Amino acid sequence: MKKKKKIFIILMLVFMVIILSCCKVFATDESCVLTITPDKTQAIAGDRIILVLTASNITAENGIAIYNGLIDYNSDIFELSLQDSSNGKWKGDLIENSITFTKSDLESTKDNQEIGRIILKIKSGANIGKQTIILKNNEFADSTSFKISDISTNVEVITENSNNNNNVIYDNNKNENNQKKNFIVDQEERKTATYNATVNTSTQANKFPYAGIILNRIIPVILIVAFIVGIYSFNKYRKIKY
Repeated sequence: MKKKKKIFIILMLVFMVIILSCCKVFATDESCVLTITPDKTQAIAGDRIILVLTASNITAENGIAIYNGLIDYNSDIFELSLQDSSNGKWKGDLIENSITFTKSDLESTKDNQEIGRIILKIKSGANIGKQTIILKNNEFADSTSFKISDISTNVEVITENSNNNNNVIYDNNKNENNQKKNFIVDQEERKTATYNATVNTSTQANKFPYAGIILNRIIPVILIVAFIVGIYSFNKYRKIKY
């Protein structure tokens, strides 16, 4: 009997370890969020695109004082340079495609703030089209260092004629959108009952926007409770039998 009990407990523990390990796949261990924001998403030859780097949600124990990463871009399209942060607290240093921004006073911080700017000047005769800019091997440091995931943004090289045509297209789209809105309103008036039912269903569904996350956290707890209850019931049954 003791041997069976021992085997049962071991199997339950192995099962719990497997379940908890699977749940950890959904967790994140980012100690900082790095954001790259372009001042414009479309530009013509000769224009400059400014990519603003912002660090936020810093959970590293000692904060951050240095950033280093590699920029992946099309050197046939852009000329690369750096600019110090607009708040004057971070200084930039560029070696080929390696970017470093260092806090001027070298004092670590956990405040959300801009840490620097990347300048991309579009070369004359550059090919027209969308370009993806990637920052990879992103690493922050103070007394210790940590890495975070790659980030990217998209920009588009256009011609001056394309820029003017966009204004005409915008006006046409506006008229088409107005026509579509009138059609949609007419359809909704004919299907009021269906619309109300859909709204009620959607409202109830939206009450739980993080259901998946909650379940991932609750399932391990439920399993642990079930495990404890199972052991308790097994011992109680054993005492009654013997």
